[in-house]
Amino acid sequence: MRGWMLIGAVLLAGTASAGDAVRIVAAVDTRGGPGAYYAAGAKLLAGASVKITGNNGGWVQAEFAPKQTAWIPAYALQPAQEAARPGELLRAMSKGMLRSLSSLFSSTPREPLISRANASLGIRGFSKAYAAHHGLKAAADLDPTLWENPPFDADGYRAFVSTRFAGRDWAALKARMPLATPAPLPDTDSDKLGAALANFVAREDGLIRNPALEAYLSEIAQLVAESSHAYELPMHVFVLRSAEPKGFVSPNGIVFISAGALRKMQSEAEFAFFVGHEIAHVAFGHGLRKLDRDEARAHENDSFAEMDHELGWDTRTGDRYVRTAGELSDLADQVHEYFQSEGNDADELEADYWGLIYAARAGYVPEAAEALLLRIVAADVKGDSGLLWNGVSRDKRLEGIRRGYAAIKLDRSGLRSFDAEFRAGLPPKRAP
Repeated sequence: MRGWMLIGAVLLAGTASAGDAVRIVAAVDTRGGPGAYYAAGAKLLAGASVKITGNNGGWVQAEFAPKQTAWIPAYALQPAQEAARPGELLRAMSKGMLRSLSSLFSSTPREPLISRANASLGIRGFSKAYAAHHGLKAAADLDPTLWENPPFDADGYRAFVSTRFAGRDWAALKARMPLATPAPLPDTDSDKLGAALANFVAREDGLIRNPALEAYLSEIAQLVAESSHAYELPMHVFVLRSAEPKGFVSPNGIVFISAGALRKMQSEAEFAFFVGHEIAHVAFGHGLRKLDRDEARAHENDSFAEMDHELGWDTRTGDRYVRTAGELSDLADQVHEYFQSEGNDADELEADYWGLIYAARAGYVPEAAEALLLRIVAADVKGDSGLLWNGVSRDKRLEGIRRGYAAIKLDRSGLRSFDAEFRAGLPPKRAP
C-alpha cells in the first residue's frame, strides 16, 4: 500500500484535502520536512486525529496539536488506505490499531502520541534488554549510536541527489515506472526491533567506523529507498569488519555491508541493487510477516506500549518486565534467525525483483545486478560464502533477475552506473 502513496499528492486530492481532519491507521514518526532524511519528532499512534495543512509527493503536512505541525507519510492516513484497495483497510487497521485497542484496557490513559524522548527511551530500553538476553554487558557492549538512527545531513543529501540527477528529471523517471503493486503497512515498532538487532549484528563482526564512507553509502541507500515502497524509511549504512561477502538489514532501515562485499563492488549501480534488495525485505515485511500471529503480535504491541509510556522501563526488575523483555527478545531472535536460514527462496527472489525496480527508479542501470551476482556470489555455494542471501542458487537468482529486466520499461540511455564516483567514494585499498 505504501507504493500507491509515492504519488500521494495525486491520490490525496481524491481522498482528503487541506483542512480535513483524518485519522492515522499506522504509527508513524513525524518529520521536520517531507522526507525520511529530516529529523524525527514525536511518534503519532494509530487512531490519532490530524488536520492536513499541505502535501508534497508522498508526504503530508499535518497539524496534530494546536499550532504543532509536522510531515508524515501519506499512506498512514485512513482515506489513503480506503482508496488503496477494497478490503485492505480492515486488515491494515487490525494490525495498526493493536496498540491503541490494548491501551483501552490499561488503567493509565495514554496520549495519541509518544514524545521523541520517550520513544528514544523505549529504543534504549529494549536494546539493553536484548543485549542482556544474549549475556552482553549493556553499558559496555552496546553502541549508543545504534539505539536510534544517527542524524542525517539533509542539505548534503539534497546536494547529492541534485548532482546525480543533473540533466535528468527524477520525478519524471519515477512517473514512467509507477509502483502499482502495494506493499504491506510497516511494523509499528520496527525502530526498537531494528536497533536491538543492529547492536547484535554489529557486535558479532565489529564495525569499521568511517563517517565519510557511511554518509556516502547512506545517501545512495536513501535515494533508493525514496524510489521504493518504503519511501518513509530513514536509511543508514554501516560497514562490518569482515572479509566475507555478506550483508544484513534491520527492520528500522540500518543496513550492514561487509568490507569484503563492498570491495567486490565496482559502481553505485551495483550497490544500489544490493541495498534495494535489502530495502525490499523491509518493505514487504520478510521475517516479521512469518511471525504475524494475531495473539503474539497483540501481546508484542502491548509490551512495546509499556516500554514507551513507562519511564525507566529498562531498569525494572519485576517479573512482568523480565517476562516481557524475554518474550520480545525471542521475537527479535526469530527475525534474525529467519534472515540467516535457508529455504527462503520466494522472499529472496522477490527482494531481487524489487531491488532491480527500486534501483532503476533511482536512476541506476538495473543490469548492474547481474554483474554483481556473477562477481560476488559463488556458484553452488550457500551460507556466508554466498553473501548471506541464503537458500537460493546463483543460477536461480540470475534467471530471476533476467526475467525482471523485462518489467523495466525505461530507456537505458537515461540511466547511470557512476563507476568513477563509487571508486572515489571508497577508501583507498591498503597495500598488500
